[in-house]
Amino acid sequence: MTDREWSELFRKVPEEAQNALLIGLHNGTNIAVQDFLRVDDRFLLLRGRIAGTSDTGQMFCLPYDKLLYCCVTRPLPENVIVQIFGELLHPLVDRGPLVEAEEPQPPTPAPEPAPVTPPALTPPPLSPSSAGTPGLASLRERLRAKLSGSSGESRKP
Repeated sequence: MTDREWSELFRKVPEEAQNALLIGLHNGTNIAVQDFLRVDDRFLLLRGRIAGTSDTGQMFCLPYDKLLYCCVTRPLPENVIVQIFGELLHPLVDRGPLVEAEEPQPPTPAPEPAPVTPPALTPPPLSPSSAGTPGLASLRERLRAKLSGSSGESRKP
């Protein structure tokens, strides 16, 4: 891109979208933009930080011939994208009149679910077993016998 094209592009970026930009330089450095301080015909003066660091508020004076690319790092409303990149967008992209972003509508509350009644926690009825396993009655008898001491074992006090 030429100096004129870079300056035209940066002049179209609204203030609230400037901090969504990342500028890549020919030397491999990436600069995360906080805000533009001056968009000149030959250079861009901005406040930002080198990507990958936390040193915010640094000032950069970037000559356009050192810029390699500019990218958007977070979602922007479509009307802002069209405002910035309108003539650069694919011809099939609708570039109709810019409309203000619609106010977000509050979400429609979901219908309340019907109350769930937990099933009754009653144990299933025990039936006498047919495979040699004692049923409930024989189990009771064995317990009574053991407790009364009549099973042939002596109980120790």
